[in-house]
Amino acid sequence: MPNDEAERTRLNIVHQIYLILLNGHLTAAPIVTNAPRILDIGTGPGDWAIEMSHAYPHGTIIASDIGVFDNALGHVDLPNLSFYLDDARDEWAYNIPFDLIHLRGLSGAFPDWSFIYQQAFEHLAPGGYLEVADTDFAAETMTTIPQNSYLRLFASALRSADYSAGYLRDLSHLQPALFRAQGFIDIDVREYTFPIGLWPESPHDRTVGKMGLIALLEGLESYSLRALTTTYGWLAEEVRELCDQVRAEILEGVYRISARVKIVTGRKPLT
Repeated sequence: MPNDEAERTRLNIVHQIYLILLNGHLTAAPIVTNAPRILDIGTGPGDWAIEMSHAYPHGTIIASDIGVFDNALGHVDLPNLSFYLDDARDEWAYNIPFDLIHLRGLSGAFPDWSFIYQQAFEHLAPGGYLEVADTDFAAETMTTIPQNSYLRLFASALRSADYSAGYLRDLSHLQPALFRAQGFIDIDVREYTFPIGLWPESPHDRTVGKMGLIALLEGLESYSLRALTTTYGWLAEEVRELCDQVRAEILEGVYRISARVKIVTGRKPLT
């Protein structure tokens, strides 16, 4: 994914959607101390980490990512927040355990989620929580949209490319069994569906739908360009043309599209 201003805006919108779904809370995991140690993997522009640093001024928040966003964390001066360049696919090298490890929006980032969960378990303090959250914009699209639509073609091609590359961009990594296999207990699963578009009647759903629409439209090219050019050899112009067709189809408002969100938390046993 790119790390430009457009992607930062998209991620900020997605962050606001999560806040709405969680009724203003930053996390679904309980935090029982006012000075927690928190690790945010794949922090992106750092919206979540920055807000957690404000919510827990006596805590220690470490935000890591494989790249740096322009005008993001490097320009923020918060005494309890540190940013590190790090690739979570490698062995984690943190020396002090955490009370909460948070991952959001990293579907498609890792070929082996069991390794990520194993590393998280090792780096949690006893009683600490792992929280993993993701949104699947294609979950409802694949089952409700006509076969001959550009939107269905786009979703199918992207799913196939991700599968071929071994980086699945769905919610399959959020199966509770994967958490239990690494030793996590008290696993909690929360699932939400939010609209995409201006079709909802209630003001609340219409607001979320507008935010979801912007996030989806802004992410079309970001999600598909590398996947379709490297896996299937599409030309960049072909991918952009398909994105334009999908964008026009969505803006026609013919389809009532929704996205699926899943948030899973698990606790490391005290002993």
